[in-house]
Amino acid sequence: MFDFSFSEFISEDLVRILYAISIVLAIVAAIAGVFAAFSNSVSAGIGALILGPVVLFVYILFIRVLMEFFIVFFRIADYLKQIAENTAKADITAKVDNTALQDGYQLYHHTFFFNRKGTWSVIQQGMNDNNHYARRYHWKSEAVDNFVCEPHQAICCDLKGKSLNMVASESEKARQISTILSKEKPDKIVSEIKKVEQLILPKRHDIKPLDLNAKRFEKIMIKTHECQPDNFEALLGIKGVGPKTIRALSLLSELVYGAKPSFLDPARFSFSHGGKDGHPYPVDKNAYDFSINFLKEIINKASVNQIEKRETFKRLSSF
Repeated sequence: MFDFSFSEFISEDLVRILYAISIVLAIVAAIAGVFAAFSNSVSAGIGALILGPVVLFVYILFIRVLMEFFIVFFRIADYLKQIAENTAKADITAKVDNTALQDGYQLYHHTFFFNRKGTWSVIQQGMNDNNHYARRYHWKSEAVDNFVCEPHQAICCDLKGKSLNMVASESEKARQISTILSKEKPDKIVSEIKKVEQLILPKRHDIKPLDLNAKRFEKIMIKTHECQPDNFEALLGIKGVGPKTIRALSLLSELVYGAKPSFLDPARFSFSHGGKDGHPYPVDKNAYDFSINFLKEIINKASVNQIEKRETFKRLSSF
């Protein structure tokens, strides 16, 4: 009642209470009406006994429909709020896998699943144009305590390489310093970048001259300075902050403050059966058949009705 920000709604609970009160009052009014009718005449009382329940039923039905209208209205507002929150989560997961984790795989597929309970999952896939390998990124809400620190449930790929991994736990200091640098006056940071252009950098920093475009970098730094992000997640959420900006900030973090980010590839394993085009390798038919039979066994044991099982088997047979 004293939540002046209106971040939480009591509307549905209030509607239920009002509905219960309306029913009680309607019943009391109907009983009182019958007694009043009998006090006038027996015929009026009999009429009230016959018509009273009908009027009571119509009244309660009207109240029910009215209350359901309000409930639907409030739930639409809640669902829109949930969609907005989930959209923000979907955006940050994509930004993390394209910008904070730079492993050479460009995202081309993104799927976000969620339910009414608030749990969600993300599956997105990236492709490396140079080696023709794909990489899949798995997120699960129950396992995400921090969107920018070890947030993945799994990263699947058959090939590993060097990566700038700003979401590794080892990169915590680099994330903090990068955020601090993004809030500094732009001319100060740009002057440091211009100095870096003249250095011979270690191989782990894949920074090309094009990545250190001082004019472009200055525009982004002006925006981050205006936004004053509170943390690395907020920094990633700023429009225009992309892989080059994060690479430049991570480089300054290491060179100026000694905050070295992680360069370990977080990919662990892959369930890929191979590619139809032969990349990364031809389809393993035996493994493919084993997977399908395994799924059939799971469907047979599933506690669903026969119609749903048949439909599931039809979809599975299409593979």
